[in-house]
Amino acid sequence: MVISESLVALNLKSKDKLDIIKELGHLAYSSGKIKSIDKYIDSVLKREEEFSTAIGYSIAIPHGKSDQVVEPFIVFGRVSEQVEWDKDDDKEVKLIFLIGVPLAQSGDVHLKILANISRELMDEEFRKELIDAPGVREVCSTLKAIAL
Repeated sequence: MVISESLVALNLKSKDKLDIIKELGHLAYSSGKIKSIDKYIDSVLKREEEFSTAIGYSIAIPHGKSDQVVEPFIVFGRVSEQVEWDKDDDKEVKLIFLIGVPLAQSGDVHLKILANISRELMDEEFRKELIDAPGVREVCSTLKAIAL
């Protein structure tokens, strides 16, 4: 499975995109999923410059393909109040899925993770469960639907 309880943060302290990405990146780093936090974050921010990862429905899926990623992962974060993700598109987010995929696996694995997340997030009930989940265990139970 690419997500675990150690990769879930339900009360993110950060109030902007950069700090949220860093906060979630540190969870991946402390779980041994990435070798260099700074290089991985740089790859995510480079992707953010190309096109916003805010997809609507109060969701953002920042991601980076990097040789700093040890194994594929998803870090899930939730903020208590909506956060403006990009000034250019006025999309606000509450649920954030930070994805990391080793550069060598960037094709198939990366697309499979994005497809699984996107498919489930189209379901309003699925999104509501993530927003209302009282704890990490409940979030992980809900997220099993997207696990690889």
